[in-house]
Amino acid sequence: MKGNIIVFRFPKRVGHVKVNEFCRKFYGYTDRSNKGRYNYKRPGFIDDISHVKVIRGVVVVGIADTKQVVDFIEKFGAEVYVWTVTSIVEPLG
Repeated sequence: MKGNIIVFRFPKRVGHVKVNEFCRKFYGYTDRSNKGRYNYKRPGFIDDISHVKVIRGVVVVGIADTKQVVDFIEKFGAEVYVWTVTSIVEPLG
């Protein structure tokens, strides 16, 4: 199985408001209303793409989706690094 590992980070000059905005748009979030009585899952950009979130700032996506993901991340001023990876262990199932 082949894919690309995408590592990104935000420089210090990018404020936390912009980073929080990115996280909400990229990963999605849970919206709570009426003092937590109702919960709504707000989808993010990455929900429509087959991916594996390794840790914060590291995702593995298919080769075909890499350009789309990198372009989205770069719009917010992040530094992006991409490597091609090959799995030596096949997924279970």
